[in-house]
Amino acid sequence: MATLPQESRAEQRYKEIIHWENQLSKSHNMYTRLFDKTLEKLINTLPRKQKKYLLNMTDRFLFYAQSFILHSRFHEEAEKRIILEARIFDEDVKDIQDLKRLTINQLHFIHYQLMAKQRLFSLGQGGMTGMGGVILNMSDLPAVFLINLRTVQLSALCYGYDLRNPFEMMIALKVFHGASLPQNMQKQAWEELEQEAEKESEFPWFYEGEEKIVDADWLQQPLRQTCKLFLLKAFRKKLMYGVPVIGIATGAACNYQLTKQVSEWAGFFYEKRYLAEHVM
Repeated sequence: MATLPQESRAEQRYKEIIHWENQLSKSHNMYTRLFDKTLEKLINTLPRKQKKYLLNMTDRFLFYAQSFILHSRFHEEAEKRIILEARIFDEDVKDIQDLKRLTINQLHFIHYQLMAKQRLFSLGQGGMTGMGGVILNMSDLPAVFLINLRTVQLSALCYGYDLRNPFEMMIALKVFHGASLPQNMQKQAWEELEQEAEKESEFPWFYEGEEKIVDADWLQQPLRQTCKLFLLKAFRKKLMYGVPVIGIATGAACNYQLTKQVSEWAGFFYEKRYLAEHVM
């Protein structure tokens, strides 16, 4: 079978992303809509001051968590691994921005490999939470958010976007926000994020946009995770050979599904951005 020229493959990928984008607001069944409406009503019952406090605290947590990760040795090693993988295709790659010289197929391959590891990591973390224990339950919510924030960061790196400048740092945080919203709200978040990404100036070290990250709609995600913990608590009583198999499977499946959603969302966003800037 003949290999398509790179231009043709890029156009094909761009059309696939547009098709996925058009389905954002459609992949929503009746039961999910009912659950989302229930969570939305619950959030609306929160006093305004408490809601504002939760949003501010979440923004701070995400901002400091991202800064800590990006300035850690763990992140430096991840960058080195990605660059080493890129050198398999182009030995002249020296830093993250050089990845933009690779073809879309090569970048997609590197991204797919990393995202498979992230989903596996999320699967294991969810399974451990399903086993029970106070410490595992208390650490589940921050662990879920950190894993998926890291998933977004790795997606950005795979397509050559350096997260060490404020503009890309904020874009990554807003990608995390949009990717973890309820499905019926993702279309609007996607469009707003695309408009913001287009505002990149000649000086990416200065960010001039809105620094607010999460909103009241996003609070549905922590509520979903809390509901999951209550569900896991009930399943822990159902043992098989002394092991809460149903709880482990449920915890693993829930976390895996969220990371799959985030990795797909972030991957398509950065891939489309790369295509728009360097190929199309």
